[in-house]
Amino acid sequence: MALRRFFAAKFILPMWSEKMYRDPFDYPLRSLEEVKKELEDFPIDKTARIELVHFKDSQNREGDLDLRQTVVKFYIDMDGWNLTPKQKERLIFLLGPRYHGQPIFKIVSRQYPERDQNMQKCLDIAYELLMEAKRAP
Repeated sequence: MALRRFFAAKFILPMWSEKMYRDPFDYPLRSLEEVKKELEDFPIDKTARIELVHFKDSQNREGDLDLRQTVVKFYIDMDGWNLTPKQKERLIFLLGPRYHGQPIFKIVSRQYPERDQNMQKCLDIAYELLMEAKRAP
């Protein structure tokens, strides 16, 4: 009986009906147009360390899928983003368990079979994080 409840709670319920946590901040967010205007006037430091992995294909047989070479890792320093304290607090909230108390955070993508696609995915994630963090006053 306990096993049935476990499976009903974990696998039958759709994701959208699971418990979600709301944004804990009580201030009104700025619009994306305001944020884009601010970024035009005061551009950010766009430095990031990108880590790409290279392996020798000496034992790779035809038909094997070795996707280790497609993994892309971005290391981004949030100090270069010119964030106010509230914006930094919001970015830390958005990073969640990926934030380890240091100003540098990592974005990893291994979702696509091509390295260029994974690099674009990391860039998109970084851009969305920046835009959402900058929406705070």
